[in-house]
Amino acid sequence: MDVLHLFPFLLVFWTSPVLSAQDVVSIPAEPGQNINLTCRATKNSLVTVLRLTRDDLKQQKEVFVYRNGKINEKSLNPQFKGRTSLQSLSTADGEVNVTLSNVTKEDNGTYGCLAVTKEGRLETIIHLHVDPPGNNRKKHEEGENKDGSDGPTGGERIGLIAGLVAAVLTVAAVLIVAAVIVLKKKKKKKTPHNGIENGVQIPLTDQNTSSPS
Repeated sequence: MDVLHLFPFLLVFWTSPVLSAQDVVSIPAEPGQNINLTCRATKNSLVTVLRLTRDDLKQQKEVFVYRNGKINEKSLNPQFKGRTSLQSLSTADGEVNVTLSNVTKEDNGTYGCLAVTKEGRLETIIHLHVDPPGNNRKKHEEGENKDGSDGPTGGERIGLIAGLVAAVLTVAAVLIVAAVIVLKKKKKKKTPHNGIENGVQIPLTDQNTSSPS
């Protein structure tokens, strides 16, 4: 298949939501609160699969799982059983909220959320910071991350790198297609051999023929 025919499909693939930069959400909370863990999804859609996980958990890493029209409580980590609920499967604003009740310091961490609709799938990185009253406000005002640094968090860095890679691949594809087009044009402009140019026979001069006296 011609590279030019493949280019539109490659462009759609490289710029699809899955390969784009992941959304990063930072949520401050105080012990005892009920908080919403916000997952991004395509707008005006119905979520068919929602999976919320936390990789640093020692046992099951699932915090919340919705699949095949029901919530799977059996696969959840014991720390979160009976503490999570789904607000809505409709995504008019592009958000789906999983409510986590009575949060504690043990709920601190980075969560990953995968939301699947018929239009596609989106991933969200959620940083949950549970601190006593006043601590979260102070951190927000100082603009600090959990580790006290001013730079982006690990999840944000991953999102930035993913976006940069997608942009580089897209630019590379455009350059390759441009190069192919230029080479094809140059090939067409080449003068054919055997004295034929643009379909017209050009008389060849016989250098050995002597001039008339």
